[in-house]
Amino acid sequence: MKRLLIFAFFLSVMICLLTGPAAAAHWADGYIDGLAAAGVLGGDFDPPTGGMDVPMTRQEFISLVVKALYGAKEPAAALGVFADFADVRPALTGYISAAYDENILHGSPVSGRLHILPGSPVSRQDAATILGRATGYSYGVPPDFTDAHGIAPYAADYVSAISNTGAFAGYPDGTFRPRASITWGEGAAIVERLRRSGFFSPPEITIVLGSVAHDFTGDGRSPAGFNAPSGLLVEGGVIYVADANNNQIFRSDGDGAASVYAGRIMGYDLYDRALGGLHNN
Repeated sequence: MKRLLIFAFFLSVMICLLTGPAAAAHWADGYIDGLAAAGVLGGDFDPPTGGMDVPMTRQEFISLVVKALYGAKEPAAALGVFADFADVRPALTGYISAAYDENILHGSPVSGRLHILPGSPVSRQDAATILGRATGYSYGVPPDFTDAHGIAPYAADYVSAISNTGAFAGYPDGTFRPRASITWGEGAAIVERLRRSGFFSPPEITIVLGSVAHDFTGDGRSPAGFNAPSGLLVEGGVIYVADANNNQIFRSDGDGAASVYAGRIMGYDLYDRALGGLHNN
C-alpha cells in the first residue's frame, strides 16, 4: 500500500511537470470575450501574448475604440500629417487614419511636428479624451477628483464625462491619476462597458419636420419646407417654427406638415425675399 501511494505521488508530480499549471482566469476575461464575440478583437487585432496586465499602447487603444465604433478598416498607406506614422503597426494603420479623419486623434507636438507616439502607453486622461471625442460625449463640469488639478485642460471635460458613465471610474482614495497608464485589461473593460451601454451605436435621427427645399408649403398637408428658420418652440407636442425669410411663424402637430400660425407675405423684395406683414391666423 505504501509503495502504491508513493507511486501515485510521483505520477501526479510528473503530470504537473508535463502539462504545467492551469491558466488562472483574469478579471478582464469576460470583457475580452465580449469584444471578441462582437468582432472588435480578432482578425487583424488580437490581445497581446504578454497577458492582460501589460500596458496598452496608444495605437492599440485608438484602434480598439475605432474598431468598436466603425468596424474593420483596411490598412492605410500613409498619413503625412504625422511624423511617426511609419512606426504604427501595419495592421493598425487603417484605424489610426480613420481616427484622424473622424477628429478622434489630434496628435502630440514634438519638435515642431505632430506625432502619434504609437508605441507609448496610453495615459488615463488621454484614454478618456479619445473616448470622449469618439462618442461625442463631454461634460462641462470640472472633474470631481482630489487630483483634478493634475488633469490637462484638453482632457478635463472628457475625464468628467467618461467617468460619469461609470465605465471609467477613479480610485477608492478619490484620485483619478490622469498620467498613469492603463493596462490591456483595463482598456478592454472600459471599451466593452461603453459598447454594452450603447455609446458606440450610431445615433438614430428621424426627421419630424422640414425638407431640403428652401421654400414653404403651408397648407397643413404637404411636407413642410422652410426658408431660413431661425427659432423653434416645442410645447405640448406642438412645434412652432419662426421662418426668417418668409416672415411667418408656422405650426405643426409633429406629423411632418405645417401651416401658417402668424404672419403674412405682402410681396417680395429685389432679392426675392418675402416682405412680411402683421397677420394673426
